[in-house]
Amino acid sequence: MNEETKGRRSPLLTEQVKYNTAGRVLAGFAAAMVVVAIVTHFHDRFWWPPDDGAYAYIAYRLLNGGVLHVDVQDIHPGYVHFIHMAAMGMFGEDIASLRIPLAVLTILQSSLVYLLLLSKNTASAFAAAVATCALSFVQFLNPSANWYALFIAFVLIACLKWLKSDVTRYIVVGFILGLALLLRQLSGIFLAMGAITWLLSNSANVPIHGRSWMSKGTLGLIVIGLSGYMVFKGSALAFILFGIWPIAATMVAWRYNSMPNHEFVKMAGCLATGAILAALPLAIYLVSHGLITIWFSDVVVSALRLDALSFMSEPSFGFLLAAALSSLPHEPSAASISSGLFWIALILLPVTNGLVLLQKVGRGLLPDNWHPAIVIAIFFAPVSVHYQIPIYLTYTSCLSLFGLYFLVNTKIALRAVTALSLALAWIGIVQHAGQPLSRGFKGMVRGETMALSAPDGICRASVAMDSRDAQIYTEIITLIRRHSGPDDKILALPFIPEFYFLSERQSAVRFLGVPFGIADENELAETIRKLNLNPPRVVINKREDKYHSIFSTRLLETISKDFNFLTAVGEYDLYVAATPMQFNAPQGSSSSPTDKC
Repeated sequence: MNEETKGRRSPLLTEQVKYNTAGRVLAGFAAAMVVVAIVTHFHDRFWWPPDDGAYAYIAYRLLNGGVLHVDVQDIHPGYVHFIHMAAMGMFGEDIASLRIPLAVLTILQSSLVYLLLLSKNTASAFAAAVATCALSFVQFLNPSANWYALFIAFVLIACLKWLKSDVTRYIVVGFILGLALLLRQLSGIFLAMGAITWLLSNSANVPIHGRSWMSKGTLGLIVIGLSGYMVFKGSALAFILFGIWPIAATMVAWRYNSMPNHEFVKMAGCLATGAILAALPLAIYLVSHGLITIWFSDVVVSALRLDALSFMSEPSFGFLLAAALSSLPHEPSAASISSGLFWIALILLPVTNGLVLLQKVGRGLLPDNWHPAIVIAIFFAPVSVHYQIPIYLTYTSCLSLFGLYFLVNTKIALRAVTALSLALAWIGIVQHAGQPLSRGFKGMVRGETMALSAPDGICRASVAMDSRDAQIYTEIITLIRRHSGPDDKILALPFIPEFYFLSERQSAVRFLGVPFGIADENELAETIRKLNLNPPRVVINKREDKYHSIFSTRLLETISKDFNFLTAVGEYDLYVAATPMQFNAPQGSSSSPTDKC
């Protein structure tokens, strides 16, 4: 090409670049507007009282001078509660305030997805950004640590992809993994395994300058850890759908790994440095309050008790898959068919990623060419196996869908994934986002929708809920305030912490739920001793609850000897101290669920 020809074509090329850039900017802006609209519309809809109440009560106690693990127990490492405390301090003591950080992170998360997928094409980036929003936070509007861990997963992918300097990448990744681990232990562990596998995979086909047993040994430990987790969960179907693929990916990485020991030591040291920096604020907090031992007991020992609860092992994604498949021929309405296909697609995303990756490995795709989104998505998917219910599936599905984009190369396949993303996003928004759990498992599978008849919520819970919930909670809170003073303690059994926050009364015990605080006869006796020394004024018991155990029953039998039955409200029984002490309801309180604080 001569200089004259170059001169003639250069303006055309410049215009094409400008056109492409403008198109990407406009598409990105459009995606952002759609995501903002979705989040704005749904952020204050739906609530799940036990979870919302637990997070809100802990934030409330911390905001008012309480010490985590001393005044109130929780099984999460800690950072999620300080985020909630800050949100409540900024936006007010209301359950709705805890939604705001996650609403913002959902927008940022979708923005990351858009930027990461621009290398494919603009349409795919737009579809993935919208689907990432539609299939995540708005599916279960709850300030769960799982949503923070999901956001961290996308940030991790971006850092693995965009950071090129080894030392910088190692330290930043270590910092991110440290944050993930201190937001939610299990999610952090899976992200760490995925990140380390990807980092070690990048040494594939590099000539070995020394022994590499450290890196290979680490990959071997990852295989053992993954296998142990899946065996512990005890589901063959879950192993096939979620577990076998990260194990297979790790074994492939082990086969091609050649990172020498000295490079591994550098990587491990930098990762540890980043993780220590992430943990430093929490470590200072724990040390300054002398909490190291009790912190370990709460976030490790007590957290493991959750797995021992019978309701954790009863659900199965096999039931969900069977129910979704059976809804297609037996209940052939448009809503049930679309919803059934929705759940089938979400369940099959991890196995699809695994099969496509292994197929590409068989065709010569070596680990050093794996995109980090593929590896992190495959490793993160087993987080859902922890509790095999539809909600837990949504904690990882959008990341699995995102990873699939980097496993397809042809235009036809990419268009198919783009169309799938838009379809799942539409069904997720129309049939599932912001829907109450009261529609039940069958209603969830069929995609039945229910209107929330109390859109403004109640005092200290300005979120949409069913009018029956609003009426029951308002009545109970009024009774609690009538029979206890602001400085009195109450007790909510077996795990209904929302009453502590909504009534602005402290718990008479440190733990929020009996399973986390009483696991044997000694802990039961110690709890009874403390309650005798500082008894609550009101006891609330939920008659039928999955958290009830022999210890909660015996605790209620013991303390009820000193209490009089007051009334039953819905599924709750209220007891008041045998020594009567009446209090006037606070000024402005009302039994009307539509009245606000």
